[in-house]
This record gives sequence, C-alpha cells and structure tokens, in this order.
Amino acid sequence: MAFQRRKPAAIGVKVPYPGFIEPELATSVDKVPSGARWIHEIKFDGYRVQVHLRDAVVKVFTRRGNDWTNGFKRLPRTLGTSMQAPR
Repeated sequence: MAFQRRKPAAIGVKVPYPGFIEPELATSVDKVPSGARWIHEIKFDGYRVQVHLRDAVVKVFTRRGNDWTNGFKRLPRTLGTSMQAPR
C-alpha cells in the first residue's frame, strides 16, 4: 500500500467578495490630539484610491466609489495582472 498524504486543514473562511468598501474620512479639528499614543500623518497632494485585485484583474476606485481603472493603466503591469473585466 502506497503512502498517502492527508489534505491539510483549510485556512480561513471563504466569504463573498466584498466589492467597494466606503472608507473612513478624516475629520477637521481645531487642535491636534497630544500624547505618546497619537501618530500624525502629513497629507501630501495625490490620489487616495482603493485597488481591488480579484482573479488577477485590477479595479481602481476613488473614495466615493467611482471606477478610475482606466486612469491607472500602468498599475496592472506593476502588479503583473490585467485590467480585463471580471468574469
């Protein structure tokens, strides 16, 4: 009788693909918090986008959920994927 490996236990839980997730937005305040537990980030000009990678297909969304995939044509090459419409 040949040796048979046991199939490893599944890791994680399969759930439906979430799609666009509305981000938390910064809130303007008059005074920044103080204390050792606070870290501050300088906001440089640029884009804040969500990049979705599903089945080797890239989709890019603005913070309001607008599809900006066509505006980031170099991204798939960087990630080694395509921008074809998901099946």
